[in-house]
Formats: sequence, C-alpha cells, structure tokens
Amino acid sequence: MSELTRSGSRSRAKLLNRCGQVSAALGVGLLLLGFSSCATVGATGGATESERATSVEEAPPGEAPPGEKTLDRAALEAVRTRFPGAEFTGIELRPTTARREAGARPRRERPRSVRRAELSERAATRIMRYREREAVVEETVSALSLEERVGQLFMVGFHSFVDGSPVHSLSARHREVMDAVQPGGVILFGPNIDTVEQVRTYIQELQDAAGLQLIIATDQEGGGVSRLTESGKLGATEFPDAEKLGSAGDPWLAEQAGEVTARELQALGITMNFGPVADVNTNRANPVIAERAFSSDVEVTGRMVAATVRGLQRENISAVLKHFPGHGDTALDTHYDRAVVEHDRERLETVEWPPFERGIEAGADAVMTAHVAVPALTGDDRPATIAPEIIQRVLREELGFDGVVITDSLAMGALRGYGEGEIAIRALAAGVDMILRPSAPEAAYRAVLNAVQDGRLSEDRIEQSVRRILRLKYDRGLIGPEIPQTTALPPEEVLGSPRHRDVRDLIDRALE
Repeated sequence: MSELTRSGSRSRAKLLNRCGQVSAALGVGLLLLGFSSCATVGATGGATESERATSVEEAPPGEAPPGEKTLDRAALEAVRTRFPGAEFTGIELRPTTARREAGARPRRERPRSVRRAELSERAATRIMRYREREAVVEETVSALSLEERVGQLFMVGFHSFVDGSPVHSLSARHREVMDAVQPGGVILFGPNIDTVEQVRTYIQELQDAAGLQLIIATDQEGGGVSRLTESGKLGATEFPDAEKLGSAGDPWLAEQAGEVTARELQALGITMNFGPVADVNTNRANPVIAERAFSSDVEVTGRMVAATVRGLQRENISAVLKHFPGHGDTALDTHYDRAVVEHDRERLETVEWPPFERGIEAGADAVMTAHVAVPALTGDDRPATIAPEIIQRVLREELGFDGVVITDSLAMGALRGYGEGEIAIRALAAGVDMILRPSAPEAAYRAVLNAVQDGRLSEDRIEQSVRRILRLKYDRGLIGPEIPQTTALPPEEVLGSPRHRDVRDLIDRALE
C-alpha cells in the first residue's frame, strides 16, 4: 500500500475516532452511568459479608477530594479493631447503614415503585450503552482497511536498543514499526518506565503515532513483577506478591490492592494490566509461577482473582487473566523451554480452570494464553496458544469467554522452532485475538496479512477479533465517548498517595 493511501487511511481512522465521540454525545450522560462507580466499598477484612454489603454508599458531593475514594466510619472502626495502632491519614469518613443501625436516625425507605423505576432505568441504560457501542464498533470496522484491521491484532513492545540501553522515547526506527504495523496496542516493560514525566510523554508519543487509540499495557502483579516500581523514581505503591496477599485470605484486601494499582496505572496513561495470575500453584518447584500465584488452594485463588478483577476494572483498567489453560503445575519456564501440563481433563476442570471461570464471571476484559502443551486436550505437544481445542473449544465454548484473548509474548523460548509469523497465523486460526510482542513485528504482521490475502485466514475471522478489540477499547474510553478518569489529581499526587499507603499498611498488618 502506498504511503499516500496509508496516510489517508490513518487520517480516516483518526477522524472516525472523533466522529464516534460526537455520534455518542447525545447518549453520553446515560452511558457514563454504566462506566463510573459512584459507590465505594467500605467493608474490611474484619467485617462480615452482610456488613460489607450494607456499608457501600454514595459519598455526598464535595465530601471527598476530586477522584478520591472514601472508607466509611464503621468500616474504618472495624479496620482499627483488627489492626490496632494503624494510622489512616488519607481516608475520609462518612455515615453508613451500619452506623444508623447503631442508633443514628435511619434514612426513610424509598417506595418499591421508585426502586423498580430505578432498575428499569438502569436496564435501559445498559441497552442504550450496548447499542451505542455496537454502532461505534461497526462504524470503525467499516472505515478500516484490511491492512489496518490486521494491525489491530498486534500488540508490539520496544524493550531496549541493540546496545542494551532502555527505550524511554519513540525513536525513528520505532516510528517506522508503528507506521508499518499500526498496532492495536503497546506493552511497556520495566526499562520503558523511568519517571512520571518521561513515561507520560512516551505514551503520548505512542498514541500520536497510532491511527486509533492504543491499548497501553504492562505487568503490575505486585512483588517481583511490578513495572512501576523498578526504577524507584515514580513513588508508586509497592504491594507484596500474590502468594503473600493470598495468605491473608481476604478478597477485600485484593480488591483494594487492585483499585490502587489501577488508579496509579491510569494516572500514567496505562489502560491494561496483565494480571491477575489465575494459575493455581500446586507445584512448589515451578520455576516461573511460584509466588506470583495467590495460592495452591483452588477456592482461595478463585476468590482473590475475582476480587482483583473487580478492583482493577472499577477504576477503568482492563484486567487480563493469565496463563490459560493453567501454568501452575509445570516443571519448566516457558520463557526458556517448552513446558507440558501432564494432567487429564478431570483434573484441569477441577483445579486449573475454576479460577479462570471466577475471573470471567467477574467480567475480566481479557485472557492471556500460556505456551504450554496439554496432551490430554490436544493429543500432541502443540502449545495451547495455537490449539483450537483449547482456545476455541474450552475457553470460548465451554467457559463462555467472548472477550479478548491475547497470547503470551511470541519472543519466548517455548515457541522456538515455529517461526513468529507461523505462530501468529495459527494462533489467530485457533481463536486468539491479539498477538503479543513478536520480536520482528513487521515480519509477523506481513505474514498474517499475506495469510488473509491468500485465503488461509478469512477476513471474517480477522473482523471477529477486531470487533472484540474495539469493544474493549470502547468500554475503556479509547474510542467512542470519552470516559472521565476516576481521579482528577495529577500523577504525583496519585502515585503512593496517603490513601494508597493506608491500603498497603492494612495488607502488611494482615500478614503479621
């Protein structure tokens, strides 16, 4: 395709992005009701489930600073009882149902007819939001060329230069890659994230180089996999690894950690977190999952996964469950070697898959595949990433997941010998939607484009994945009506804020 044609296509895509926002303007007031969370979880690890349910209320206007969430008084007292001596300087107080039950004047019960009307209005809002989203998605798909549709299927990443120095800004060479592929997303690695000003400028450079707004992703699991804390210059809140958090056994703490993580990612311009890890760590000798998993207990893992998903996505950050169909009981690390899951289907259904099901039920935007072989499902040693028996039959049809499926990095050793172009083609044929970080993105892109033009991959199959990606982008405000950030504070006041440090303090005390 000529430079003039590509430039015109990008211009159309950018214009369409603006048109989608304008076309949705009439419904934006109602649409935002479906995206923003006005109520805050005011429960604690020391409260019962019923107390948690009754302590969620909307804070009156002006009570909290812009974008700041609040914990209610009853919840805070329960926390102080559980963690004596803790300081909570960043948490606002407000009355709750629990407090009213203790003697304060109760609020007058609303008539049942009013509640029914409110429920009907919410249902109407959801229907309107769905119709508006589908209209914007279809309009966008129809405006994209085949080349641009194929580009949306790729998430590229620029870790470091040939000399090993970190990539902190968009170089001329990387601009060429962005122009050639026009990817749907970019992954940021630890070396890409240095200071607040640097990372925000870098993300803006990436967005400016894209035809459609990019998904900007990173790995912020906590513990040893925490990209925001690697440089030590951001002041981001540090959380323990998932295993330690899981040992506390309190999903509320996981949900709060997810919220804090999401708010700090959002403040930098990052829109997707590759987490939580939904693997069940049943092999203590596992060289890659280990402390990254919440537990060796299926139920604990499932509860913590679902809570983390809720926390992340409440703050408008896409959660990604990983590593399907389960990487918790392998003896090798797929970053370097081909790993095999030796279990039969019954074991997979009862141990490996339930946490993924809990995360899907919680509404996770995406699932990441593992490059592990599962002979019980495929009859051979193919990685799950390219096996339709696993991606299409199990994840899509049996578990009912219709969100975005993204591969683990194509640069990993487990795929050695296949060729990145071939892996990308076979992954898409198997039901995957996004190809993560091929080491030669232009070559992988051309391989997929040629496969479509030659008929090996159908245009219908490509459009199916593009629609899923665009729905995710719409839901996170990247196309269509803009979603206001959940905080109006500058990044320096969000990263490591007093309220965020209080959450970390609660977790530390729960682990004592």
